Amino acid sequence: MASIKFNFSRLKNIYSDAWSKKDPTIAFEIRLGAGCFVFMMFLSKEDSDKNDRLFIYFRNIETPHQIKLYGYHLGGSFDAYISKKEEDLIRQELQLQGGGNPFNFNAFLNELNDNIPQFLPPT
Repeated sequence: MASIKFNFSRLKNIYSDAWSKKDPTIAFEIRLGAGCFVFMMFLSKEDSDKNDRLFIYFRNIETPHQIKLYGYHLGGSFDAYISKKEEDLIRQELQLQGGGNPFNFNAFLNELNDNIPQFLPPT
């Protein structure tokens, strides 16, 4: 399976807000279905490569994972290339083993993106 290119575009507001407030950490949790996904980004003006990493902790399966992001983030481009490994981790987190209803992975990624908060609580 080839990687799926996906833009986590709804990160734009909280990413821009974190930069403007000089807040180096973005963290939030999304619960979808049986899954619990904790997203984290760490911002650094000294090491711009760090700004391109999205960390996801899959709470049910207790697994951290890192995804490289591409694009101009302040402009709303947070392109990730989702591999078979990431898809498998998401399926495990959602407890989707075996048969049952068909799972639309692209629709799930869109739902995950739609649930990204647009404002983070004050720190």
